[in-house]
Amino acid sequence: MELHGGRLWVESAVGHGSRFTFTLPARIAPQTEAVPGLATDATARSERHGPVVLVVEDDPQAAELLRLYLEGAGCCVEVAQDGAEGFDKARHLHPALITLDLLLPRVDGWDLLVHLKGAPETRQIPVVIVSIVDEQRKGFALGATDYLVKPVSREELMNALQRVSLTRRRRREEVTILVIDDDSMAVELMEAMLTGEGFRVLKGYGGQEGIALAHREVPALIVLDLLMPEVDGFTVVERLRADFVTAAIPIVILTSKSLTLEENERLNGKIAYLARKGEFSREAFVDIVRGLMPG
Repeated sequence: MELHGGRLWVESAVGHGSRFTFTLPARIAPQTEAVPGLATDATARSERHGPVVLVVEDDPQAAELLRLYLEGAGCCVEVAQDGAEGFDKARHLHPALITLDLLLPRVDGWDLLVHLKGAPETRQIPVVIVSIVDEQRKGFALGATDYLVKPVSREELMNALQRVSLTRRRRREEVTILVIDDDSMAVELMEAMLTGEGFRVLKGYGGQEGIALAHREVPALIVLDLLMPEVDGFTVVERLRADFVTAAIPIVILTSKSLTLEENERLNGKIAYLARKGEFSREAFVDIVRGLMPG
C-alpha cells in the first residue's frame, strides 16, 4: 500500500469490532490535446489541414513518396494498401481525391476504379491513376480524372492536383447542366424543366457541339441523347470519358432507343443513369438529377 503512496490503519472499539481504513492517491491521467492529423473524421482533418487525399498503393516506398509530395502541398493523406481497403476507406472518408495504383493485391486497381465510379457515394470523387501500367485510354474510359505514369515527379503530381482543383471549384460555384440532343424541341423542353428547378442549362445541338461545350464549361452533369447524326451519343460518351477534363462528369442518357446487348456493353461503367423518354415524371427525373449532383 505504501509503495503506491497510500495509508492503512485500524480503529477498534469494545463491543463494536474493528474498522480497517485505507487511502490511495487518485491518479488522474493528464488531459491531452488532440494531435493534428489524427482525427478519425475526414472532415475534421480537412478543416485543419486541407483536403483529404486517399493514396491506394501497396508499395510502401511509393506510398511514402506520394505522402511527402501531398503533405507538402497541404493535403492530409490516408493510405490503403489494396483495392478492398481502398474502397472501404473511400466510402467512409469521402476524400477530396484518390490516387490509384493499378497493380494491387486482392482487388486490383481496374476493378476498384469500376467500383468507385459505380457507387453513388464515391462516383464523384476524382481519381488520379498513378501506375507503371501505361493504359491511359482505358483509364479515362473507366472514369479516371487524370493518369500519371510512374515514376512521377513532384511537379507532375502538383499539376494533376491543380487540374482537379480547377474542375471541382467550377462545379461548386455553379450548378450547370449540359443537355446534348440534335432535336431542338427536346432540348428546349429539357431546358424549361431544369431552369424551373433552379439549374443553369447549356445546350448542345448535336454530339460535336456537346463535346466542345463539356470540355470548355465542365458542367456538373450531362443529359445526353443517343440517336444523333454524325457524332452519336455512344461516341460522345467515349470521347468524354477519354478526356481528363470531362472524364468524371456524370452522364444521364435520355433516349427512346431500345438498347441491344452490345450497346449496353458500350455504356457499361461509363454513365450514371439511363432513362427512357416518356417513361418518367418531371418530379422523378429531377430527383434523379439532384441525386447525381456532386457534393
